[in-house]
Amino acid sequence: MASDSIRCEGDSVELSLSSFNGNIQWQRKYGNNWIDEILPGATAQQYFVSPDTIAEYRAKVQLPGCIPNVSNSLKVKFEKQLSSYFISDSLIEQCTNNSYRVYVIGSNASQYTWQKDVGTSWYNFSATTNSLLISGDGLYRAYTNLWSLFCRYN
Repeated sequence: MASDSIRCEGDSVELSLSSFNGNIQWQRKYGNNWIDEILPGATAQQYFVSPDTIAEYRAKVQLPGCIPNVSNSLKVKFEKQLSSYFISDSLIEQCTNNSYRVYVIGSNASQYTWQKDVGTSWYNFSATTNSLLISGDGLYRAYTNLWSLFCRYN
């Protein structure tokens, strides 16, 4: 299984166990308890999930008459879609070496934090308003203490 993951609401994540011997059962953690999943695919090598919140999964593998083994767990966080907020600009067709201003529209927040994904962490921009002048490919985000919004620019 891969590392922990963040996805957008409505997306799915494929859980997969590459090497095992026995019968597989995918489990989800509720509180301190691991509960067998009952959705279609929950006993297959690949299992697709799309929870609407943070969820933790693992695989339980068992040979008949043996004690079950469990995989490492994987946490998946799904960010809610923001139906009343959007980023406004033409992000479909860009010209090389041009800059573009992106906006968060429809929010009454007074301060924003803008960031760009730099691989292992996020770079913080000095801008704190509802817009940011960007140039260059990447994943950018704006957030307040209430929500976060992602957009890919390339």
